[in-house]
Amino acid sequence: MDFDAAWAKKTAGWIVDEIKTIDGRLPGADPATYKARLVTSQNFCSDAFDIEPDSASTAAAKYLAVRQNTPPILKAINAALGTHFVLPPAPE
Repeated sequence: MDFDAAWAKKTAGWIVDEIKTIDGRLPGADPATYKARLVTSQNFCSDAFDIEPDSASTAAAKYLAVRQNTPPILKAINAALGTHFVLPPAPE
């Protein structure tokens, strides 16, 4: 399967938009830390999708940063909503 950058960018945007609906209002979560993680993830996603194909290592580093930043976001959401969201395993 080929990588579809347009689909990935659109999907990442949807995820960030959905998270923004509860932005800063999570019981038990520090609003500043939570928002900083969201903004950082949003910026890294946007940057990774806009990187030229010949800079694959830079795009991969941004992707890795987003994956590492997502579990604390999901942990805060799960604690506030009683959900059990987790990331799937990273592709090899």
